[in-house]
Amino acid sequence: MSDGRPALLLSAGAATDPDPAAVQAVLAELGLLGAPWRPDRYLVGPGFLNHIAFLGCAPAVDFAPRDDLAFCHIHLPGRLPAPRWYSHPRARPTCPACRATLADWRNQGDPADPDTRLTCPACGHAAPLGAWRWRGRLAAASRCPVLIEHIFEGEAVPGDRLLAALREATGSPWRPAWVTLD
Repeated sequence: MSDGRPALLLSAGAATDPDPAAVQAVLAELGLLGAPWRPDRYLVGPGFLNHIAFLGCAPAVDFAPRDDLAFCHIHLPGRLPAPRWYSHPRARPTCPACRATLADWRNQGDPADPDTRLTCPACGHAAPLGAWRWRGRLAAASRCPVLIEHIFEGEAVPGDRLLAALREATGSPWRPAWVTLD
């Protein structure tokens, strides 16, 4: 998992089913989407830096297209058949019952399936992935993800105007997470 591609995920959550066309329209209207590059992948548009804030004193972000996908671009896979769980290699859930940390959670089932049930070794509590406490915005589920690829953990955050526009268009709140893609 740690050899995957880093991404900033924008998600309305597993329980919501936003219209992919509405999501794409918002991103296009705000200028985040540039030219289509590959199916479901776009170069960043002229308004990208108005809505994605890079943190730190000198982030090095590559916007030039590369075949290995190791550059900043936007991936819109559309509506997935079922919600998918995205996570970062450092994501560690804590038990909602006893607050014990579960370090080996990926060994308890499919780490991409939000219905995977985790069992706490400390107290025996069992619950699906989304019911556990995830610190640091390193995990989230989505049925209609917006993936800003090649953004490392904590490197960038979405602006309030972008999140508000997505909420207005879909009727659901959106939140960011830093994840790693297979």
